[in-house]
Amino acid sequence: MSLQPRWFFDQELALSLPGGTVIGQSYYATPSPRSSLRLRVDFHPTIRQGEYGGLRVRILHEDKGTIDDVVLSFAEHRTFQRRDQAAGSYPGLSGHGVFTDYTTAKGGPGWSGGDWTPLREAITGYADLWFPPKRPRGAVRSAAAPTLQATPAKSVTTPRR
Repeated sequence: MSLQPRWFFDQELALSLPGGTVIGQSYYATPSPRSSLRLRVDFHPTIRQGEYGGLRVRILHEDKGTIDDVVLSFAEHRTFQRRDQAAGSYPGLSGHGVFTDYTTAKGGPGWSGGDWTPLREAITGYADLWFPPKRPRGAVRSAAAPTLQATPAKSVTTPRR
């Protein structure tokens, strides 16, 4: 069984960034239509062939190439924590916190059993840093992001004894 990146990015990781598409073994997104920046997500290999320990997320400029690059580790995001605990795997043991591009013993892809929510949130947050969500002109901040308002200081007197 091959890596099947289209299935992984569309169904498992389920990124829904504007302009998102899978080309080859990479996911590309163009969150701002007129921007010269692009987001690229790839599988990050370990030292073993056909084994992946995370996802590499890059910001590409159409003229300057890669301008930012970060690797999001499966182990750090606890992607396979449940799977590894059930198998009795622990950090330092071969196969812990990684997946391979071949079929599992149960017949599914190597990434089966992963919790992709933390990685999806990390990638979306990273994309938001480079491509801030646009608010309509005159929009007021939502209640979810309260602003701090200064209040006049009150003079406090304490009685003397």
